[in-house]
Amino acid sequence: MPRPVGTCDEQRVHAGPGIRALTDPLRCAASGSRALHTGESDGGRPADGVAPAAGVPAPAIAAFSIAPGGSLAAGDLLSQILLRGRMDGPARFPYPPAKMGWGMGAESGDLRSGSMAVPGRGSGILPVLVAGLIAGLDGIGFAVAVASLLFTGALASGLSMGAGAALLCTIILSALAGWRGSLPTMISHVQDMGVAVLAVTLGGTAAVMAAAPEQRVATAFVIIALSSFAAGALMWLTGKLRAGQIVKFFPLEVLAGFMAGTGWLLLTGGIAMTGGVEPGTSLWLAFADQGHLKLILPGLAFGGLLYWAMARYGHPLTLLGLLLGGIALFYAWLFITGGSVADAAAQGFLPRVDTDAALALPFPAMLWQADWSVVAQGLPGILTAALLCLFAALMNTSALEIASGREADMDRDMKLTGGGNLLVACVGGPPGYPGLAISVLAQKLGVTRRGVGLVTAAVVLAGFLFSRQIVAHVPLFVNAGLIFYFGIDLLKDWLIDTRRKFSLREWSVVVVIVLVVAVSGFLQAIAAGFLVATVLFAWSYAHVPVIRSTATLATLPSSIERAPEDSAFIAAHGGRVKIIQLQGFLFFGTAEKLMAPLREALAQGSGGTQAVVLDFSHVTSLDTASAGAVARLAATAGQASLDLYFCGLKPHVLQVLERSGLASAEGKTAHHFDTLDQTLEHIERQLLAGRDQPPQPLSALMLRHGTVAGLEAFGSLIRLMHTETVAPGQAIIRAGDRADRLFFLERGRAQVLVPRPGGGRRRLRTMEAGALLGDVAFALDVPRTADVVAEDECQILWITVEDMRKLEATRPELGMALQRILSRALAEKVVAANRLTDHMRS
Repeated sequence: MPRPVGTCDEQRVHAGPGIRALTDPLRCAASGSRALHTGESDGGRPADGVAPAAGVPAPAIAAFSIAPGGSLAAGDLLSQILLRGRMDGPARFPYPPAKMGWGMGAESGDLRSGSMAVPGRGSGILPVLVAGLIAGLDGIGFAVAVASLLFTGALASGLSMGAGAALLCTIILSALAGWRGSLPTMISHVQDMGVAVLAVTLGGTAAVMAAAPEQRVATAFVIIALSSFAAGALMWLTGKLRAGQIVKFFPLEVLAGFMAGTGWLLLTGGIAMTGGVEPGTSLWLAFADQGHLKLILPGLAFGGLLYWAMARYGHPLTLLGLLLGGIALFYAWLFITGGSVADAAAQGFLPRVDTDAALALPFPAMLWQADWSVVAQGLPGILTAALLCLFAALMNTSALEIASGREADMDRDMKLTGGGNLLVACVGGPPGYPGLAISVLAQKLGVTRRGVGLVTAAVVLAGFLFSRQIVAHVPLFVNAGLIFYFGIDLLKDWLIDTRRKFSLREWSVVVVIVLVVAVSGFLQAIAAGFLVATVLFAWSYAHVPVIRSTATLATLPSSIERAPEDSAFIAAHGGRVKIIQLQGFLFFGTAEKLMAPLREALAQGSGGTQAVVLDFSHVTSLDTASAGAVARLAATAGQASLDLYFCGLKPHVLQVLERSGLASAEGKTAHHFDTLDQTLEHIERQLLAGRDQPPQPLSALMLRHGTVAGLEAFGSLIRLMHTETVAPGQAIIRAGDRADRLFFLERGRAQVLVPRPGGGRRRLRTMEAGALLGDVAFALDVPRTADVVAEDECQILWITVEDMRKLEATRPELGMALQRILSRALAEKVVAANRLTDHMRS
C-alpha cells in the first residue's frame, strides 16, 4: 500500500452537497506540516497504479494528503481556493477518498481522470445516463426538502407550488450547465445556502402578516423570486466584470461563521418544518409540547442517521438509499398499523396537499396579490441570501476547477449561472448554483462528455410533472432529516472542526457570528462578523513590524566607491546618522511606532544622532493618522535641530504626507530625495565637506594608489599607460565584452550599470576619481557583467593584459606594484560587500 510521509493527524471530515468541510489542509498549512505522498510501497518501490504528481508543487500535494482510513472532503478543495489559489496538475491520493458530498468509493483517487470502477465507464453515453439519473433523483428529493423548509406553518398551503418552483430551478440550472457550462461534469441545482436565510426571512415577514393565506403565500413567492433575481444579477455582473477572483479576498473566519450560522438556521428550520411552528425565539418551546415533539424527534433521529451513515460509509448511493429506505419504512409502518395516507397527513406526518389540483406556477398571478410593503421589510434578508449564493457559487466553481483538473472559465460560468437564476426568478423559484459534491460524483462515475446536466434536468422534469403527488407522499421526517443532516454537517465542519484549525482569535469570530445568528438574525451577524474581524485584523496588523531594518551611515554607506581615507572618515562619523527603512501599510495602529526612533535620537542629546533617514521604498501606502504622525515627527525634529531625510516616497504616499503638513517643514530640517542612495550620497558629501583637511598636492589617483605601490613605481606605471578622454554618457566598459583591459579613473565620475529583467538599467555603484574600473572581470579573466558609463567628462588610463605580462617579464618590480594595487582594490570590494551582507542579515 502506498504510504504517506508526515501526514497530519485526524484528517477525516466529510462533505454534503453545496459548500462543505473546512478541513485539515488549513491546519497543515498553518503548522507547516507536509503530508507528501511519495508513491512508494513499504518496500520502497513505486506502488501499482500510483504515479507521482507531476507538475504539482509540494505544498499543494501536502494539502491534499489524507491519513490512513481517512476521507477527502470538498472543503479540501475549497481550502486550496481560499489559501493557495488554483493548483495545476493532477493530485493523487494514497487512500480512498470516501466522501465528497455523497462520497466516492475509489480505490485510489485522481481528481483529474477519476478512478471509480463502474460498468460502462469511459467516454460513452452510459456514464452520462447513470450520473444524470442519480443526480436527478437527488435533485427531486432535495428540491422537495427545500420547499418544505420554506413553506411551513402559516405558509404550508404553498408547499406543492413551492416544490414545483424549486424543481424548475434545478431543471433550468442543470440544463444550462449541461448545455453551456465550461466543465462537462458541472451540475447545478437549487441550494440550501440562501434558502436557510430565506426561511428565516419568510418566518419574520410573510408568515406573520395579518392577511389571507393566499396573500401570505403570494408575498412569500415574491420575496423568494427577488432573492433569485438579486443573486442572478450579482453573479452575472461578477462574470461580466471578470471579478470571479473576489472570493479569495473574503475573510476565511467570517466565511466560516456564515457557514456555521447557515447550519444553525437549517437546524431551526427543520424543527419549524416538522413541528409546524414559526421560526423564532419561541421555537424551542415546541420541545415542551408532546404533540410537536413526536413530529420533531423522528426528523432529528433520521438526520442523525444520515450524518452517521455518510461519515461511516460515504458510498455514492448511501444518501439516496437511506432516503428511499426511510420512505419505504414509513409506508411499511402505515401498513402494519392499518393507517392511511389521510390519517398520516391529519397527524402531521405527511404534508397536506391537494393532489387533484392542476400544475400551476406562482407568476404572474401572485404578483398582484403580494403585499409589497411586507416585501420591502424582507429586503435585508433578500440581499443577504443573494450575497451568500454569490460567494458559494464562486467557491464551488473554483473547487470544481481543481477537482476536474481542467481550466474552467469562471467568468463565463458566473454569467451562465446568473442568467439561469434570472430565469428561475420568473417562475418564483429559490436561487441555485453549481453543486460541488454531485458534480464531482459525476466525474468519478466516468463522465467525460457533455450531457449529464441535460439528463439531470430531464429526470427532474419528470418529478416536476408529478410534483404534487411526490410532495404529498414524502414524509415530513424524511425532508426534515435531510435538512437536519445539512445543518449538522455545516455546524460540525465550520464551528467544531475549525477550533483545531483556526487560532483562538479567528475562531472567536466564528462563535460570535453563530451566537448573533441564533439571538438576533443573519443580517446582524454579517455586520457583527465583519466588525469583529476588522477590529481583530487591525489589532493583529498593529503588531506587525513597520520598521524593516535600522542602520547607520557607518554600516550602510552609499554606493559610491570612495578613497580609503574618505571611507574611513565616513565610517568614523557616520554613526550619528540613523537610517530607518519602513515597510508595509502604515495606519493608525502603527503610527506610534514611527515616533519611537525620533524619541531615541532626541534622548541622545547633541553628542548623539544628528540626522535621521526614513526610507519609504517598501511602504505600500499610509492613512491620514500615520501621515499626521510623520508630520509631527518632522516638526519635532525641526525644534530639536535634527535633520530629517525622506526618500523612496511613492507619488500617492507623498500626496498624503503633503496634505498632513509635511510640505511646510521641508527645506528647513526635513529633506526629500528620490532614493536612499541619493540621500546617503548627499549626507556623505556634507560630512566630507565639513572635515578639516589640508590641501593635497597629489592627484586623487596618485594619492590612492601611490601609497600602495610606491609613488615612484606608480608614477612609472602611469607613464606606461594609455590615456583617453570619455564624454558624458559614453560607455567606458560594456557588458559582455572581453576583460582584456584594466582602467584607472583619473578624473571625473562614472556609473556602474546592470540590466533590469524588465528592461532598462539600474545603477549599481558610482566611481569617483582614483577608482579602478573593471578590475574583478580583469582578475578573473571573464566577460564583463556590467556597463560602466561616464557621468561627466572622464579622464581614464588603461593597461592591457599583454602590457601587464610584458611588465612582469621586463620590469617585475612594476608588475608586482600593479598586482598589489589590483589586490588592494579587490579586497576593498570584499569588505564593502561583507558590510552590506551583515546589514541585510541583521
